Amino acid sequence: MKAAFIIGCASYDDPDIANLNFSGKDAEDFATVIAQNCGFSNEDIIVLSSNQSDRRFWPTKSNIIRALKPRPDKKSRLSTLFFFFSGHGLHSSRDGRDYLVPQDAAANELEDSSIAFEKILEYLQGWPTNNLVLFLDACRAVVQGGKAVNVEEWQEVNVKALHSYGMASLCSCSPYQKSYESDELRNGIFTYGLCEALSDRGKCRTLYELNNYLVNRVPAISRKYRTPVQTPYTRIEPVDILQIDVVSEQRISEWQLNVAIGKEVRGFQPASSEFAIKDAQHLMCAVDFGTSFSSIALLDQSDNVVLIPSPKGRYLVPSVVSFFSNLDYVVGWAALENAKVSPDSTVFSVKRFLGSSKIFNIYGKSLTPEFIACLILRSLKRNAEEYSQTTITRALVSAPANFDIVQTNALVRAFELGDLDVYRVIGEPCASTVAFYTGFQNITKDEQLIIVLDLGGGTFDVSIMSVGGKVCQTLAVVGDNDLGGIDYDTAIHNYVMAQVQSTLGIPYEFSEVDIAQISAESERVKVALGSAMETSVVIQNFEVDDGDLLSFSIPINRDLFRQTTYELNARVESCILRALKLAELAREDRFNSVFLAGQGAKIFTVREAIEKLFPNIPIISKLQETAVIQGLCTYSGVLRGPRKDLLLLDTNYCAIGVKCIESKTLFLVNSPTEPRAELLFSGNEDENKVVAEVLPLTTTIPTLAHYTCKVTNIEKGKVRVEIVEINTFGEAKKELVGTVEVEVLSGDEFGLTIEVDAYRTINLIVSNFSSRTVATYQVNNLFHTQSSAPFKNSAPLAAREFEFLPVRRIKDR
Repeated sequence: MKAAFIIGCASYDDPDIANLNFSGKDAEDFATVIAQNCGFSNEDIIVLSSNQSDRRFWPTKSNIIRALKPRPDKKSRLSTLFFFFSGHGLHSSRDGRDYLVPQDAAANELEDSSIAFEKILEYLQGWPTNNLVLFLDACRAVVQGGKAVNVEEWQEVNVKALHSYGMASLCSCSPYQKSYESDELRNGIFTYGLCEALSDRGKCRTLYELNNYLVNRVPAISRKYRTPVQTPYTRIEPVDILQIDVVSEQRISEWQLNVAIGKEVRGFQPASSEFAIKDAQHLMCAVDFGTSFSSIALLDQSDNVVLIPSPKGRYLVPSVVSFFSNLDYVVGWAALENAKVSPDSTVFSVKRFLGSSKIFNIYGKSLTPEFIACLILRSLKRNAEEYSQTTITRALVSAPANFDIVQTNALVRAFELGDLDVYRVIGEPCASTVAFYTGFQNITKDEQLIIVLDLGGGTFDVSIMSVGGKVCQTLAVVGDNDLGGIDYDTAIHNYVMAQVQSTLGIPYEFSEVDIAQISAESERVKVALGSAMETSVVIQNFEVDDGDLLSFSIPINRDLFRQTTYELNARVESCILRALKLAELAREDRFNSVFLAGQGAKIFTVREAIEKLFPNIPIISKLQETAVIQGLCTYSGVLRGPRKDLLLLDTNYCAIGVKCIESKTLFLVNSPTEPRAELLFSGNEDENKVVAEVLPLTTTIPTLAHYTCKVTNIEKGKVRVEIVEINTFGEAKKELVGTVEVEVLSGDEFGLTIEVDAYRTINLIVSNFSSRTVATYQVNNLFHTQSSAPFKNSAPLAAREFEFLPVRRIKDR
């Protein structure tokens, strides 16, 4: 829920108070822009304006107080509360207080007839809200020219006082300035800039962007329209609220498709003289978007996998974006180079933040992880198009096995922003298995049991696979979304920083350059210890005291690395053991191979953990860096049609549950071998506390499961069915996905069917026996709601809306 109080005071009853030309229009324009772009409905907005014909909506003192004073019947917490004021404001030298001047103020009794700002704030803070934002255009000369007021007793409003901690306050001008109107714009200068910022021109998504836009844009508008220059004064505390979204999710989604940034600066990519495509019409690329490195591949006319090089001539592209001050950017190896001089405008490991609320602030722009990711994907797409001289629009995509619904949707969204339609999302360990199937074994008759360990830059997946004949089947998948090669770098990084602090003996604030240097050395040491027993972290030119430069050489041997990364190695073992347990297998069972994927699996302590668990099983590490992209591209040929020699049977990687009173399995007397699953729901939501798994983990897909649902304690003829995602990688987590309302009577029954197709799209099908209708709701893959289909011989009814609630992230990645 949101609310906005908008006040535009242009006309004053007392002739000794100067009228304003456009304050009423300011209020109406601001109300229009927040209704269009900020997610406010008309019911959310109260406008008190001199332009109103109804006296109840004039900006008088009594009307303002009546509107602002919290009402007992309004107890729901607001997500956002806006307060906008355009009119006169003043500072009293008599009592030191600041006032906003209403329409019915008296010039000779301004203190008594105006409203103290602290009182305004008291009313606003009485409304329960997560975010309070004030927009104040009140730095104007009050006196008309009459003799009823002592001008020396009154000064411009003290904008520094128009603020309280825990809120955002954006004022039209800085101390000792006044704010002005423009006859040409028919607006106040500040309000014009504010409405522009929230429109399709400014595209300001967050308070951070809005603040930067106003501070830079309002003075420019002043100069352009020949008024004295005014510079907005803003205070936003604490700084965390800078990331608050001030526009609606829908508008953000639209703006993300055309964010006003620069172009990619890139080298020349020559077209291949040898590469040819069999069927350009059905061309589909394969993309492995990784935390540290990404790659793209195509099948040629002979159905061979062709890895596409970057302009640097390398197949693995660092998943790094670095920006210049004009918002042009570089991707990959060039971004790594630019990071050395501009670490604060370089984004690493963006895959870890997909689906989170993380915002990257780059030169005044607030960029989401999905948008940063799309820049990498656009660059990969351009590499492939220039290399193949063919337009590419479709992609087969890999994702970590432990990505939840929100993260997977965010990944698909990044591809959409990158101008690529996702044909299907396949788990990274399954893609690696296809590479194993086609590249390393002559698997024609005998079934083989293999373990795929995929430790990339930011995630770790373990997959137990059964491979035989023409079938690759997933038996179990377990993953850790916070375990990757960069975590080993971080462990060394933290150790080195502690050693530097200890050596200096004084608190030292590491600069961005220091941190970048330590990070690079930490990664180098991790790699070097794969072939050496000891090495050193060498860091140079640390500036301390009054400009003194110091250098450090910190020795690190294998034993120290083992100690520093002990917890990470333990998590590697834990994931493997959990996967075995999920597959109902033991280490002693006869596995044919352990297949390694991802650069992180090269870390010597990881290899030691694997050899400890499986001492006599062959470990295959060939194609380690490219196993995912090789298998993914190979499987694109299966999906596209030319290859018919492989069937990949995947599983769902998370369980889906519903909240109910009870879940049980019934065996009918006349069908003792056919169990019937039954769920009991209550019309009282608080009684539905049991989470029943309607789609268990590791169910082979495609699949279909039916449940008969009974209801009790119905008062309003409706029952709310809450759907949760159960992530069992590690400690079980249950996150609300959404709710469905079913209109039934107490004692009635309805049917619930869970359907998962080969695309891993989960559909929830509700069969309402009372109204004889069926409604289908898509649970994942961007939450697209499908239409309902009526039962045969019944009149069609509209589908009820699937209300998807905001998913609260348990951990900000």
